[in-house]
Amino acid sequence: MAFQFIALALIVLILGRISLQYRRTAISGKEFLFWSLFWVLAAAAILVPNALQHLAVILGIGRGTDLAFYGSFVLIAYVLFRIVVRLDKIERDITKVVRHLALHEPEIQNPKSKIQNDGAPQSRGGIPSF
Repeated sequence: MAFQFIALALIVLILGRISLQYRRTAISGKEFLFWSLFWVLAAAAILVPNALQHLAVILGIGRGTDLAFYGSFVLIAYVLFRIVVRLDKIERDITKVVRHLALHEPEIQNPKSKIQNDGAPQSRGGIPSF
């Protein structure tokens, strides 16, 4: 009973945090629905643990804990996939920005070419340039 109370309190806090992130537009509507549904189902499994057992039997899995384990594994694999896809996109975007800067901002490549030492004019072959 104490575990259920603590776990449900944590789930309520997590749902509040998810809602806050959605209102701040830190997560999309799809992400909000996905995580809200996940945590509501987790709360339902905690409140009615026999329901998970019945669902496992219907799906042909022996125990409810096995169903929870398999579901968690699939969820972790999906989240990992999404992270890898997002990381690849970020890497491509960074490459585009760096390529653009390298081609269109040549003064960034050699910042010493404009000012040397203490700001004195550069000389070319003994002839000062102004």
